[in-house]
Amino acid sequence: MVLNVVSPYLIGQIKGGGMFIRYNSPFIVGTAIALLLIFSRMHFSSRRAVSCISWLAAASFSVYVLHCNALIGKWFLWDVFEWAASSSSALMVVNVLAIAAVVYAGCALVDSVRRYLFKLMNVERGARAVTGFCGKLGHAFRKMCRRIDSHP
Repeated sequence: MVLNVVSPYLIGQIKGGGMFIRYNSPFIVGTAIALLLIFSRMHFSSRRAVSCISWLAAASFSVYVLHCNALIGKWFLWDVFEWAASSSSALMVVNVLAIAAVVYAGCALVDSVRRYLFKLMNVERGARAVTGFCGKLGHAFRKMCRRIDSHP
């Protein structure tokens, strides 16, 4: 935000204001690493807390993946909530927090439906079969490479 205000005076145009809030910003990456280290050292004795955290972690990843999808962003996220920016500052904060909660809940609901369908179709068993097949294929390939390598 400071760069947006200062850059017109320094270089004559608004430039660089969003660089510190992008996903690949050193500050965002550093914050993510710090949070990972902090939470990786936490221990929870309650099974309920662990299952709740596990569910929220999976839901959070799904929310992230849904946000990165260009088609979903085009229809449901980008430019849809412009009206929230036109209100007073206090109301805008409330609107943004409420919209974030609704979007998170909606994406988590989509993920819950996906989990239910995957369980219904027994996708985990199929994934284990594919993983096992790929492991056997890799083992056979390594064995073949060793034979080729050992021949003069």
